[in-house]
Formats: sequence, structure tokens, C-alpha cells
Amino acid sequence: MAPELMMHTTTDVAPIDTKKDAKSSFSVANEPVPIDGEVQRDLDSAALLLSKEIFELIDSYRQPLPGDMPDLRSQGRALFTQVIYRRVVKGEKIPMVLPAFPFKSPNSQAKVLGVLPDKAEEIALQCLDGLCKNIERIYAPGAELFIVSDGIVYSDILGVPCKDVWNYGSGLRSFAERKLDNIHFVRISTLTGSQEPLTGEEYEAQSPKLREKLIELYLPSDYNVQDQKANDNNVLATYRGYCKFLLLDLANNPEFAGLGKNAMKKKASILAEKMLIRGKAFAAAIRDNFTEHVRLSIHPSNGQDKVSISVIGQTTGLAMSPWHGTLLVSSDGSFSIKHRQELESDPKYELVYQNGRPSYFREKSDIYHWGNDEIDFEPAYPCGWYITAPASSGLTFDDVDMKKLRQLGELNSPVVLRGFKETNNRELFEKKAEEMGTVQSWIFGKVLEVQDGGSETGGLNNVLSAEAMPMHFDGLFNTKIITDEAGNEKRVSAYPSAAYRFQMFSSLVPAPKGTGKTLFASSRRLLQVLERDYTVDQLTAVTWECQTDAFNATVLREMPLWVPHPENQKLCIRYHEPWPKSRTKFDATEVRMNNAPEGLGKKIDAALYDSRVCNYLQFGENEIIVSDNILMMHTREAYPPGSPRRFWRIHVN
Repeated sequence: MAPELMMHTTTDVAPIDTKKDAKSSFSVANEPVPIDGEVQRDLDSAALLLSKEIFELIDSYRQPLPGDMPDLRSQGRALFTQVIYRRVVKGEKIPMVLPAFPFKSPNSQAKVLGVLPDKAEEIALQCLDGLCKNIERIYAPGAELFIVSDGIVYSDILGVPCKDVWNYGSGLRSFAERKLDNIHFVRISTLTGSQEPLTGEEYEAQSPKLREKLIELYLPSDYNVQDQKANDNNVLATYRGYCKFLLLDLANNPEFAGLGKNAMKKKASILAEKMLIRGKAFAAAIRDNFTEHVRLSIHPSNGQDKVSISVIGQTTGLAMSPWHGTLLVSSDGSFSIKHRQELESDPKYELVYQNGRPSYFREKSDIYHWGNDEIDFEPAYPCGWYITAPASSGLTFDDVDMKKLRQLGELNSPVVLRGFKETNNRELFEKKAEEMGTVQSWIFGKVLEVQDGGSETGGLNNVLSAEAMPMHFDGLFNTKIITDEAGNEKRVSAYPSAAYRFQMFSSLVPAPKGTGKTLFASSRRLLQVLERDYTVDQLTAVTWECQTDAFNATVLREMPLWVPHPENQKLCIRYHEPWPKSRTKFDATEVRMNNAPEGLGKKIDAALYDSRVCNYLQFGENEIIVSDNILMMHTREAYPPGSPRRFWRIHVN
């Protein structure tokens, strides 16, 4: 990759001069690397194995294969494993490319909330950035995603003004620059070797010429759209998708006014074919300029030469793209994209505004209404809520309705309170915990002051250290002595009869930025990832056992891996990540599964850290964090020893 591209993070990439230069600017040497056969003996076996693992991770974001399409995913797997391998052996980032995020649908009455990006785009971009982070967890150089906006390729066909395309793209770039680490944006001008527009006015003036140049450079002279529809399953699927959304996109267009149903379908078909022709040139530009990238797509495909993904991480059904709909946040925190008119007409949902603009819909409930309309409720990706009180409100922690806070946490944790005053008042901290439920006591009392204690464990193993910790839930090592049927005494976990339902933290002094994050993994999200490979019956048949020299040399056996949540009966994982002596200077923890499908333990250990499952939360100063200890697993990243990081923790039943 050209040095100038490696310097960019979320900004546009530099323009290129010619079609030939485009290939060299975005690619590395394209020598064939056979994945099967005799030549494989000459490959780096470790690099090849890792390359296959990276592709399988990318492939886990795939949309379901349409039922009427042949399954050619094995060809795509071989193709992209080669692409990945050539990067891995050089220790380079894995590059991916996705043509997407053109502009909002022109039908803001029925489909979308406006012309600018909203919460739907934000969640989608976080999901895509999370894919890159997931790759970085198994391959240190990581990955990067180039999003090529195809807005002006089609905008004139749908009657979308160029200024709307520019403003939409600018909004995406602004969000990525503030929030994301691995997303790059590429305009059509880059692919055609044209001057990069610097303003909306320049963009509008250049757009017609850019479209013409794209067709001139990349559309085959013998291209026949009818032949393509008849002979290419991917093209036919795209055409059908275009016809479907055009009917609604252009419902308010003057050209459709007064047309009957059949006439509208015929008009949509003509426009869809026009889009296919331009799309062919656009796809060729992507292919020629990104020869050494893993090609992603938002359109259904047979998997032969691209990986069709869901940009919001939806695991079932064909997901709607954020520019064709509106985000719905369900009560359990799950995300879906639906048409505005469907949500607006349903009394179960309410529209939420952020920064003065409509942003998303959520299930209607009193738990989001705290007596002050200035309080902002922001859904976190992949799970949880950020609840912010503006400084002008003067609200304190004492003003928070703890019953509503508890209800929110039961459905979707962690819940983070920001901007509320008096969060460092210990007496108030205990009082608010008691309003939430019965406060639980440990060997140290009700409130644990968590900070680096060096080698002093306080009987809590590595909890009071700066070390990283394993994924776990609180209360596993709260044990009791029982007498078995043979009359022998043995130690067992008091869980679930003495379960610690909630954790509440008050962040007093944060860890240095980028260190000491607290990770919260959602059982609901975890189950969605695991169900790609295992049935619920397989998962719930598993038991596990745990042994450590800490906590009175605890040995626990025959524990269920999954339990029903006490409020809603949804499955929640009960587990402790294996933690060998090589990872701690304190006591190790051994874990073994019984009746488990092959590879399940490693799959769970990896999935708990997956960006689709786990919220990597950097505590801020004077924040309150509440998490349901049954719904969630949690852990802590390491931070510099001796750092003043300090917070209070209390448990509520």
C-alpha cells in the first residue's frame, strides 16, 4: 500500500493519476498463492492457518445465502484466503473494501429520518470498525476498511441533490474521525484519477464529469444488461433489490405521480437497469483499484468473489441497510433497521431526538423518562446505555430513580451515568444502592475500594492488582459447606441462591487513557455468535468445573454453563475464563467443560471478547456504572502498576 494511504485514518485517501496507477496505489504484488495442492508445502503453514482463521472471522459477518442462489462460497474462501495470506507473511494490515453509504433514501416520509447520517449509520460504522478490531485481536497488525461511497454514481437517477450526497458523506467522515480507528473513506474522484473536491460546491460541479469518466474508464464496451440479468445470479439479485426499493424511494417523485401500479413497476425496472449499467462500471473500478483487498458487499451474493455482510451485525434474515431505513433499539438493546412509516405507525415505539434532530426509534417505556427531557439516552454498541445529564440541569446522583436504573440494567447492561453530580459521595453511593435493592456484603464489607494494591491481595486473588483479569461473573467463589449423601462435607458455590444480581461502580480516578478498560460481555450477544456453530440444546447440555488455590482453595464441579435469567428467563452464561499461571503472578484458575462439543471452550473464550458481544468501557471520572451480574460477564484490562486508578464497587441483590 502506498505510504500516503497508510498515513490516513478516517479521512479521504489521496487521489491517483491513472487507471494503471490506481492498481499500484492500492495493491501489493499479486503473485498466485495456491491454497490447495502440492505447492502448499512451500507455504508458511502458520501464516496459512492464521489466514484461514482471519477469513473465517470475516465470514462470520456474512448475510444468509439467498435460497435461490448457488453456493459458491468455497471459491470466495479460497480467493480471499490467498489475499489475506499475502499480507500475513509480510506482517501488514488486512485491507478490506466495501462500496456503501451512498446517501439517505429520498423518501424521508416513509423510509428514513432525513438526509443526514443518524444513529443507524453510527451503529453500522461501529460494527464495521469492530470487525477490524476483532481481526487485530488474533493478528496484531490488524485490519482496515476502505468504504467507497457510490453516492454520485446513482444520485441523479433518484433525484438526490449532490449537496445532500456531500453532506451525508461529510457527516459520516466526521463521526469516524471522532469515534473510530480503522475506517477510511474513498470518493469516486480517487478511482478516476480526478482532483479531489474540497467543498460541497466543487463536489456538485465535478459530479457529472466524474460519472462520465467512471463510465469511460470502466464500463466494458460490449456490456449487455439483459444478458447479465439472465446469466448472473448476483446481478439478478441486485436488480430485484433495486426494483423493490425504487418503488418506495421514488413514491413521492413527480415522475411517478399519477402512475398506476404496473406503470410504476415498469418505470422502476428501467431505472434499475440504468443503475446496473453504472454499477457495472463502479464494480470494475473497485475491482481494478482494490485488487489485493477482501471485497465486502451489502448486496446478497453467491459468495464467489465477495463476502456479503450485514453492516449492523444482524444474524438472521436479510438486513436492511441504514440509508434505506431507520434504527430501532429494542428493549433488550438489540438493533434492527426498519422503515420509518412502519415504526411511526406503531404505538409501541417512540422517536428519539439527539442534538435537535430525529435519531432513532426505541420501544416505548417509562424507564426512559426520568422527569427531565434534557437527559439524553444513547444506545451503546454492542450493548448498554449511556445516560447523560447536561451540566445546566444541576442533576445529582440523588435525583436518579434507582428502580428504573435497575430495570434498564436487567434488559441491557452496562448502564453508564454521566454528568450527574455528587457521584463521589460515599454515603450517597451506599444510599442509592439500597434504593436499588438489598446490598450484599463481602469479607471486606459492603463497598470495595478497587485500586492497585501490588502484591497485597486482600484475599481476592488479582482483583486488587493492575493485572488483566479473566472473564468472570461476581459471586462464583462465594461458597458454602454442605454434606453430601455419603455424609462427606464438601465446598460448593452458593450461586445461584446467593447470586449477586447487580454491580454498581463509582469511578473516582480513571486509568490512563487506553488502559484498564472494564469489559462487559452480553449473554444475549454471545448466544447470537455461538448459534452460528452450535444449537441451544448442545450449549445447555454442557456443565463445567473450576479449581483455584485462591478463595480457600476452591474446587467447584458440575455447574450449569447456562442459566435462565430470573426476570425474563432468557439464557445467560455462567462461566470463568481459564487463567493459567503464565498469565498471572497470583493464583491460577483451571477450568474444564463436560459434555461439550469439540472446540466450544476456545470458541467461548474468543467470543466473549468479540466486538459484537463485548463493550470495552473506559471509565470516565465521576461516572456511575450499573451492570446486571447475571446477564453479563466482565473483566478488566491491565493498566500501569502504581497508577491512581480508583473506584468503588458495591453489589445489590
